[in-house]
Amino acid sequence: MTEPSTPTQTTELCDKLRANTAQIRKGITEAGFTITPDIHPITTI
Repeated sequence: MTEPSTPTQTTELCDKLRANTAQIRKGITEAGFTITPDIHPITTI
């Protein structure tokens, strides 16, 4: 049996964070808000 992956062994959590951030930024922009073009999980409106 193999041991479960830890966050240091996989990029799954970072990948999910990037996808969630992209999705929320897209939704905010489509709603007509102007957001800063920064690329990080904090989305400034």
